[in-house]
Amino acid sequence: MKLNADFKEKFNLESPITAMWEFIKTSLLTILEHTVPSKMSSSRFNQPWINQKIKKLTRQKKRSFEKARKTKRKSDFDRYHRLKAATQKECRKAYRDYINDIINPELSANPKRFWGFIKSKKCESVGVFASQRYRWTHLLRKRKEANILNDQFSSVFNTSEDIKTIPNKGKSPHPTMNRIHVTKNGVQKLLSNLNIHKAAGPDEIPTRLLKELAPYLAETFTTFFQA
Repeated sequence: MKLNADFKEKFNLESPITAMWEFIKTSLLTILEHTVPSKMSSSRFNQPWINQKIKKLTRQKKRSFEKARKTKRKSDFDRYHRLKAATQKECRKAYRDYINDIINPELSANPKRFWGFIKSKKCESVGVFASQRYRWTHLLRKRKEANILNDQFSSVFNTSEDIKTIPNKGKSPHPTMNRIHVTKNGVQKLLSNLNIHKAAGPDEIPTRLLKELAPYLAETFTTFFQA
């Protein structure tokens, strides 16, 4: 793997870990961008119970409406109304099937789908201005709280104290901890056992990517953790 070869060429156990991590992170995000296909999803079909049949009926309904608006013929409007009724009926059926599927005795075994549905039902249709105003108010309140906590925490420290007056406690009575030995097999096992359903962290590297590339990343991460 090219990432491993480039990493070995640039870094060793004495290299700064910050530079090592930035290289790993940038390389993985580049792999993700260039090799994993992606597309923008339509907001029209963002409900979890929308299936291919409903999407097809919706597109047919849209085309029939555009045609009827142009021709003004009664037959075209009749076809549009039939497709509209069929789409509504299929949507209601798919919605009922979806609810019956997630609310069942097996809910405790897979609660993720249930809570995903509850989250999708939350009402957040506020205006743009109201939404922006709420976010700014919320941000300012949180910032004020953070500043108060910061002032309280820093007030208990005396920054003007001369560090030379700090008493010497002598040698620690506790034994020095041995250097942790990280093995390639151990790192690969940890990467292979990652839960792909967990969200990515602040580094934005998907768990699935780390798991799929575990055999190739193990050596690089071993050097990184040993540094």
